[in-house]
Amino acid sequence: MFTINIEDFLVKYNYDFIYKENTKSTMCDVRHYLTKKNKNCIYLSNQQSQGKGQRGNKWISPPGNIYCSISFDNFLKVRDHYLFSVLIALSIKMSLENFNATNIYFKWPNDIFYKDKKFAGIISEVVSVNYKKSYIIMGFGINFISAPPIKKYKATFINSFCNINSINDFFIVFLKTLFANLQQMQNGKEKKLLQSFSKYLMFIDKKICIISKNNPSKNGIFRGINDDGSLKLEIENRIENVYNGSITL
Repeated sequence: MFTINIEDFLVKYNYDFIYKENTKSTMCDVRHYLTKKNKNCIYLSNQQSQGKGQRGNKWISPPGNIYCSISFDNFLKVRDHYLFSVLIALSIKMSLENFNATNIYFKWPNDIFYKDKKFAGIISEVVSVNYKKSYIIMGFGINFISAPPIKKYKATFINSFCNINSINDFFIVFLKTLFANLQQMQNGKEKKLLQSFSKYLMFIDKKICIISKNNPSKNGIFRGINDDGSLKLEIENRIENVYNGSITL
């Protein structure tokens, strides 16, 4: 039910689109496709059995939600790869606003919330297909009709706060928004996207704790993000730049 409109739309961008009712992981699907065909693609699935979340966590993937991975030509410097996460997050928010959704916010670095409840997450991976060519794969899961119970945080789903008839309706709007924003990045207007992203960050000017697997936790005041995507954490009247971890209050 997805392929006709989406495939027609993607022709001008030279992307292949593959829909799978069930899959282990759309990230793995895209990686294998790039290795085999060396061409940009989008994989969308109704259900995953081995969905991947941030920092190696499992993304619980019941049927009826959105599980998608998209490849992009790797045209940015390594320090700017985070902009692809900004691209995905902003495109999801802007697409939902087309359906009159409000109160959509971003939790640094890769989560999307409705008010204080998470409904989407983003991961990324770099894949080299030969010594000349590499791609960025962006994967994201969006709770569309249900939110699996998670102990660590509150969760919600799109249809609890926004009226969208089908995933297909949302996904067409999302792709149009995504490629319009991608063109801005390609035209050197990435700072405009970063400014829009920063405007809707959660916990700005609040006391937070940064938890990382490989480093001690850090407490301070969240003062925004830098141009390289790092978090500005004020600790005892000085700013420390934090490049990875997760926020807790």
